[in-house]
Amino acid sequence: MNVGELIGELQKLPKETIVVIARDEEGNGFCELGTIDDNACYLDGEVRMRELTDDAKRQGFTEEDLGGPEFEPCVTLWP
Repeated sequence: MNVGELIGELQKLPKETIVVIARDEEGNGFCELGTIDDNACYLDGEVRMRELTDDAKRQGFTEEDLGGPEFEPCVTLWP
């Protein structure tokens, strides 16, 4: 699913609807969506940072935590 498709689906819902994310495909747990991270990239089931921000550096992340040019930009949803 891409951002355009997600927006289309979300626009069908009342704005006060709570967003809940599943822990896994089997529904073994659920929680409310907490934050959205747009400084992410994806490749073969792995998510990494697109750029090393000052905040990420303060948290101890380094250049090794960045995705390479083969990674696609993505949005990560966090509980």
